[in-house]
Amino acid sequence: MAEPLGTARSSVVTLINSSVGAGILSFPFAFRAFGWAAGLAAVVLIGTVESFTLYVLRWAMPGTRALGTCCLEQLPRALHAC
Repeated sequence: MAEPLGTARSSVVTLINSSVGAGILSFPFAFRAFGWAAGLAAVVLIGTVESFTLYVLRWAMPGTRALGTCCLEQLPRALHAC
């Protein structure tokens, strides 16, 4: 029987890293480098861009059904096959 590749500790660390994301871990450095005003403006700008990206993905999802895909993960394969 094969030994597990990961431990419970590594699984928890991976889950936290995925949930929190690398971006939030870089906030202190960004605020130190840019200052409070520019750092806050950058956070707002990036948040706005991310919100718009999620909106576009949500808007595009019904069109993927016409290609025979059930989710956005399958979309690149479906487009490559065309």
